[in-house]
Order: sequence, then C-alpha cells, then structure tokens
Amino acid sequence: MISGYPMAPEVSFFNRLVGHLAATRPVEAKIVSLPSFPIDRARRHLAKRVLSWHPDYVVVQFGTTDAGAVLQRYLIKRLGIGKKSLTERGLSALSNRPGPWRAATFADMARWFVKGAIARLLRVPPRTSREIYCQSASAIASEIMASGARPLLLTPFCFGDAWSEHYAKQFSEDLEQLARTKRFLVVNGLKALRKYPHRKVLLANGCHLSSFGHEVIAKELLRVIMESSGVGVSGSDHGVVGETDCGNAR
Repeated sequence: MISGYPMAPEVSFFNRLVGHLAATRPVEAKIVSLPSFPIDRARRHLAKRVLSWHPDYVVVQFGTTDAGAVLQRYLIKRLGIGKKSLTERGLSALSNRPGPWRAATFADMARWFVKGAIARLLRVPPRTSREIYCQSASAIASEIMASGARPLLLTPFCFGDAWSEHYAKQFSEDLEQLARTKRFLVVNGLKALRKYPHRKVLLANGCHLSSFGHEVIAKELLRVIMESSGVGVSGSDHGVVGETDCGNAR
C-alpha cells in the first residue's frame, strides 16, 4: 500500500507526503515495502532495512493484512471448502478479486456487503490477533524511539466489508491508546477515510486505496507532522520521513 500498489508509485500517500514536504524543505525519502507481511513478521526487518538509514521520522503503516478477516482462508481451513468453489461464488480473499485498478462500483459494494455478512455470521477472526498487533506496534515504536528517530504510526485503513472494518476499528483504538501511553505520533487513517463514501476511497477489491484515498492519507500525515514539528508548513528543517509497510524519508 505504501508504494502505491496496485497503482503507480507516484500515487502513493507516502510519495505524495514527501512531495508536499519537499515544497517547503529539503527531504530525502525511502520506502521499504513488505507487501502482505503481518506486523509481527515485519518487525524483524526494522533495524536492518529502516533504522540503518538513520531517519528523523519513521512512518509505519500496517493493518490491511492484519485486520482483514480473510473469508477464503477461513473456509478452506475450517470447513474444507475448496478454493475453486469459493472463486465461483465470488468469495475469495478479501473480495472476489476484481481487477485491482478498477474503481469501485455499487456492484462491488454489494459483494463487500455479502462477504462481510458471511464473515460476521461465521465470526471469522482477523489474520493477526488484537493482542499481537498491539504488542508488535508497541515494540516497533519503542525500537524507533530508542534509535533517536520519531515514529509516526498509521492505524489500519477502512475495508469494503464491514466485518474486517470492525477489527480495523478495534486495532485503531488500541493504537491510539498506545500512542498516548508511549508518547508517539499516530494518524487515524480509518477516521480520515470514513469521512467519505467507501467506493470513493477504495478500489474494487475493497482493500486497496484509490487515488483519492491516498491523497486523504497524505494530507492527514502532513497535518500531523507539521503540527508536531511546531514550524508550520514553511519550516526549513532537513528531516527523514520513514515508512515500514515501510517507508523512509530524510
């Protein structure tokens, strides 16, 4: 998600953020993308792949993989329903995997609704437990702060299906509470995106952000960074913004 996938890199919220910052100050940036990694697995790569760049800020975004209630995985594992059968019913993965670059339609919203209703009925769990997500986020924030950098953690984003978004809300609340306790920056991407219709901020697959969704997150990140720096939009400091889905900027 951080690299803009499945769209071009310039669409990504991180690159847009760097562009906004670069308009007012020198910025060096690097994205470290770990696609489909759950947060506890990605944590092992933090020191070598992110902190070795000696960033001033590290922007961390995990949650789509962790909070998602993957119906296909659950049905195959628990009920023994084959993948082919699920695909025929349009219930594979987070949705029925329509072309990822396609804008969401009302038909996609109907599929999201059905998938969410089935997942809720079966009480499909998130891929990563709430406890492990919170513990891993805490460890990542502590490691970044110990390195001398400033962590900025993004909560999970919204989902097309309501059941996955139910978990995203729980994870977001835990992350905000953790940020208050450990005193690091957090951006509630879920709240920012929910100000708009889901079909406007998500692509047809119900989990990747649209171009508009990326812009919403970029502006929210910029606002938090500017407020935390206390220098406003016209500051002249030379900093590093990092991410671990992951990205680094300097």
